[in-house]
Amino acid sequence: KYMNKTSQKEQILLDREYLEELQRKASLFEEILSFLEDKYLGFLMKETEKETNIPIHKAKKELK
Repeated sequence: KYMNKTSQKEQILLDREYLEELQRKASLFEEILSFLEDKYLGFLMKETEKETNIPIHKAKKELK
């Protein structure tokens, strides 16, 4: 059976370092997601702006 030879004090320090590393990674991941969302939203807005406007009566005719 494997015995853990680290003291409780050392274990708390390791857990704290691990938590800080996870927080850094989460922060980076959040920044990346935010960047991608901004890019995607910008792309959708640009694509939407390219659509041609048509009169409402013509749109109603096309929907029938």
